[in-house]
Amino acid sequence: MTGSNEISGLGASAFLFSALAVIGGIVVKFKAKLGGWLMLISGVAILISISLFGVVPALLLIPAGLMGIIRKAKV
Repeated sequence: MTGSNEISGLGASAFLFSALAVIGGIVVKFKAKLGGWLMLISGVAILISISLFGVVPALLLIPAGLMGIIRKAKV
């Protein structure tokens, strides 16, 4: 029974971090650094939560988060 609880917990955490990534994608339009951090954190957390299945989302979220963090302000 404990194995199924662990998998359910990791799936729920992956879902919550995916929702956090969507929120980060919306926030990055207004506050680039905050949205970048949200996407970076969710990319790493998804990779940890669902390991091999999270590689593609992590490969998309981590660079996007870094681009939001490093983004220069418009002059």
